[in-house]
Amino acid sequence: SVRVQAVDTSGAGDVHVGATLAGLARGMSWPDAVLFANRAAAYAVSRPGPAAGPTDAELEKFRAGRWE
Repeated sequence: SVRVQAVDTSGAGDVHVGATLAGLARGMSWPDAVLFANRAAAYAVSRPGPAAGPTDAELEKFRAGRWE
């Protein structure tokens, strides 16, 4: 799991499902797609307002600050 300070959880499930499907469509394995989705949802809930899927660039910056 990815630990973040949740600011707004609205739409977190939608982001997770969408990111899982996006990962699978990109050819990721199931475990990698779920990890990708976990990161996307963690990013989404750490921002105010209804969740929108983060861009690849936003996710990369977020990942670099959290998981390396």
